[in-house]
Amino acid sequence: DGTYEEGEVIYVNASAKLGYQFKGWSKTENGEIISNSNYYSFKIYEDTTLYANFIKLDTRHISVSCSTGRGSVIVTGGGIPPTGINSEGLDIPTGSEITLVAMPKEGCSVAGWYDNAEFKGEPLSTGNSYSLTVENDIDLYVKFKKDGATDYKLKVDCDEGGTTNGATTGEYEDNSYIFVVAYADDGYEFAGWSEYKGGPIIHDRYTYDFRISKDTTLYANFKKVPEYTINLIKRVEINLYEGAF
Repeated sequence: DGTYEEGEVIYVNASAKLGYQFKGWSKTENGEIISNSNYYSFKIYEDTTLYANFIKLDTRHISVSCSTGRGSVIVTGGGIPPTGINSEGLDIPTGSEITLVAMPKEGCSVAGWYDNAEFKGEPLSTGNSYSLTVENDIDLYVKFKKDGATDYKLKVDCDEGGTTNGATTGEYEDNSYIFVVAYADDGYEFAGWSEYKGGPIIHDRYTYDFRISKDTTLYANFKKVPEYTINLIKRVEINLYEGAF
C-alpha cells in the first residue's frame, strides 16, 4: 500500500504459505485474474487495488519426533524450502516428494527412523535422511544415540490376569531410565516382578523404575484372588406357652 507518481513502475510479489498455491492477481476480491505470475509489474496511471488469490491444496499431516536435546529435523523437496519440522508437524500437499533430514548434535548420530515411539521393529532407515511421497498422515520418530553408547534389550511380559504399561519391549541406550507399571484385572492381584515366568520375585511393588545397564527381562506375575462361599442360615425361635387352646 502506498502513494505513487503517475507512470511509476510498480513491482509486487506473492508467496504462498505451505499448503497453498498462488492462483493469480486480480483487481477485485475473487475477480478476473490479470496475471498468474507470482512476480507482477506494471505502470500505474490510476488508483489501483491488487488482490493476491490463493488456493488451499489437499494436504496430509506429517510430524517428526526426536530425542530431546540430541538433534533436530528439517523437511525439504516438493517445492518446500528447507523448513524445521517437529512433533507438532506440518500440513504438506498430497503427492509431494519430500526428504526429511536429521541433524544430530555433536557427539550424537542417527540410530534410525521409526513409525512408532517405542522404536519397535526394524527401522525405516538408518541414514541421516529419509525420503517419501506424501500420501497419508504420518507420525515419524528419529532415534538419536550418543556416539559409542551401548544399547541393551528390554523385554516386558506378563501373566494372564493383568497388563503392563510404561516402557515396552525394545532396545534402550545404556543408563536409560526405565519405568513400568503392572495393572491387575478384576479377580486378580499383582504378585511381583520377576526375570522370568514363575521366577523369584525381584520387586514386589506394581511400579518399578531403574536405569538399564544390561539386557533385561521383566515379567509381571499375577494370581487369582481367593474366592470364599458364605452360607447364611436363618435362625427361627419358637416360644411355647402353657395354656388352654
